[in-house]
Amino acid sequence: MTTPTDTAPPSQVDALRNFAAAADLAALEKLAGDAAASERRLQDFADSPELARLYALMAKAQAQPNLLAIIGVQWSEAVHSNFLAWLLNPTANHDLGDYFLKNFLLLTGEPSAINAVADWADAKVQTEWPCTVDGVDGRLDILVVNRSAQFLCAIENKILASEGGDQLTRYRNGLAAAYPNFTRRHIFLSPWGAASQWLTEQDYWTPMNYTTILGLVEQTANDKDLDISDEVRVFLRQYAITLRRNIVPETTELQRLARKLYLKHREAIALINRHQPDWVPETKQILKEAVAEQNGFLLDAEERDRIGFRVAEWDRFPAMQTSAGVESSQSLLLFQFLFYNGKPWLELQLSPRTDETLRGKLLEAALQNPAAFRRILRELGSGWTRLHGEADYILDDADYGVGWDDGASRAKIKAWVANFAENQFPAMNAVILNCLHEHAAEQAQQSNQ
Repeated sequence: MTTPTDTAPPSQVDALRNFAAAADLAALEKLAGDAAASERRLQDFADSPELARLYALMAKAQAQPNLLAIIGVQWSEAVHSNFLAWLLNPTANHDLGDYFLKNFLLLTGEPSAINAVADWADAKVQTEWPCTVDGVDGRLDILVVNRSAQFLCAIENKILASEGGDQLTRYRNGLAAAYPNFTRRHIFLSPWGAASQWLTEQDYWTPMNYTTILGLVEQTANDKDLDISDEVRVFLRQYAITLRRNIVPETTELQRLARKLYLKHREAIALINRHQPDWVPETKQILKEAVAEQNGFLLDAEERDRIGFRVAEWDRFPAMQTSAGVESSQSLLLFQFLFYNGKPWLELQLSPRTDETLRGKLLEAALQNPAAFRRILRELGSGWTRLHGEADYILDDADYGVGWDDGASRAKIKAWVANFAENQFPAMNAVILNCLHEHAAEQAQQSNQ
């Protein structure tokens, strides 16, 4: 009986024998075995009863109505600041007295120092406390002042943005000048409890996260000894839903179950993680394609967590190319897709350090046209000034599922950009062009005098 190697040329016989003896064949067999093992791990993970329970808990959480999300303000820094100020105010109409305020302060520092103050009922709470330091105006988000105790608590609140420039230094100096003999506590509040980016301020500002706020809100809502109305408890629970769903990580049973799943199936999860989409780069590429498809939109500065584009029609005006705000862009006005937790939203930003007259005109025009411009920063600062911000993300959590690979999420992004270009942008553009023409005419008149 003959075999293939008996009739094959000698060079091929040697090649076959060498292949059979090669370590690569053993490696191939090992890879096949590893693949089978990985497939079993993935199947065990998919069939896990804990995974089914996790999905059920997540579905239950999503089924709860979220009032702030329904009206589109769940990401509004001002809304969160106003709600917190209401809870902290001992004379507000929630009937909590100083319960929330005192518990909040106990979480921020030495309990003995707080307990030593007998009376918090006269503490005053205000939002947007104005201060001017070194000629720069600013507004601290929340200020609590107890004059009888010579104590104040300053809260700078950040939801989507990071601190702007040296604002914490300016607020601290402004408070020291206005309240020189007070004990001053400075709180830097953010979803993740980040410290100030300025080393010099880290000794003064105590970082606090929204997980702590969530715990205090739920404690207050569930305290049966508090004589508060059902309406106030509903408000508190609605706010807790907003924090849990939008601002802080999942907690309690969801967190414990997720941890249990990870420990039991960590190899399968590690394999899944190695093949997960890289949301930001992939989304940025889709956004760039969508912008390029719109007539008159020009891609501009791009950074790790943002993509900018400008309007070709604006380039005709020399004053629109005088920015010193972005090294890779000279545009005074820049639309930017920003990312938070991988999800994009759109803002129109006015660059700093350029023609102040034109900057003031553009801000005033935006403020006078609230139907076209939303979520405007109401004063020019030393940094970027937002003239428009979308109320929500372009994509929902559900878009980061199977629709990501089958093209549905790509189509949604492109449809969103096209809809913005057709239905929202024209009204904004008309206001901006009117400002640019007026400014150009004034400049020409001045040069002719």
